[in-house]
Amino acid sequence: MNQNKNLKTYKIKENVKLRNEQEMEYLSIKDKIIQLQVNTPDITIDETLIGRLSNDKDTDVKKILKKLKLDSEGYGKINDLLKDDQLEEIMIINDKNPVYVYHRREGMMITNITLNNNEIRQIIEKTANQVQRKIDKQTPLLDARLPDGSRINATIPPITPDGPTLTIRKFKKTPITIFDLIRTNTVSTHLAAFLWMIVEGMNAYSSNIIIAGGTGSGKTTTLNCICSFIPPYERVITIEDTLELQINHDHIIRCETRPPNIENKGEITMDMLLKNSLRQRPDKIIVGEVRSKEANTLFGALNTGHSGMGTLHSNSSHETITRLNNPPMNVPKIMINSIDFIIMQKRLYNNKK
Repeated sequence: MNQNKNLKTYKIKENVKLRNEQEMEYLSIKDKIIQLQVNTPDITIDETLIGRLSNDKDTDVKKILKKLKLDSEGYGKINDLLKDDQLEEIMIINDKNPVYVYHRREGMMITNITLNNNEIRQIIEKTANQVQRKIDKQTPLLDARLPDGSRINATIPPITPDGPTLTIRKFKKTPITIFDLIRTNTVSTHLAAFLWMIVEGMNAYSSNIIIAGGTGSGKTTTLNCICSFIPPYERVITIEDTLELQINHDHIIRCETRPPNIENKGEITMDMLLKNSLRQRPDKIIVGEVRSKEANTLFGALNTGHSGMGTLHSNSSHETITRLNNPPMNVPKIMINSIDFIIMQKRLYNNKK
């Protein structure tokens, strides 16, 4: 049974389509250009160079040049997907299946795009180079972000035996606001007003808040929205594994972790960043996702007068407390009282879509 027939199709027009023999010629020319760039980094890539490197006199040099520019300046076949602000997720699972996308209105969709293993690896390698990280058989996982802020997760064999995979979480160019949540009936006006009151603190006491829920339930979106209630005179420090938060605040320091290098040195963890933030006179500490021993440091800060917010994966408020009390977080029960509110979120599916 073909399960894809129940999904809507997201179609895009392929910018440059090459026949099999043209594709082979394109790859040959591309390899030659890469070799030339080793000795001459500033070499000009134009129609004259393409014609000189081509083995076929009938090669369409204009089409080859256009594809080269698309691959070098963009992300190949998925370039148009990355430009669509209505897409939330782009998912490449292998070279045998088409690319899947999650549309903000239509939900999960299937595209008319397929990529071979070389094309997938090319996108992964380009992203890894941009963030100065490495992905190979020794480190077959990559967590990174694109220049536009999109979060990327990539895997390669042996951990994904069927081939390289790529998952890209896109963020809206214009961040979602609390008014958007009210407009879509995600929150009521009364709840929005209440959240405003507890975050701002009415110039008396700003609450400590944990936003909990499952994957894709909108925890980061909610955190982004309620951060707009932080008074402009407060100094905010955010700590994340990969930068996702889009907080519109002037006095803000954004911090991001760093994995170890190939010599297993130079790692900067969430806990290290959190301890460092306490020396920066923060009024509000925001942790993108609490998941390990940084929880203990965070709650220590909350118990000494600092104000903070963060997200956590769990399915209920009771489970949130249980996760905090147990490994790997190990927050002492006496410190749990520093949480003022737990906001629970759940993802609801609309079968009418």
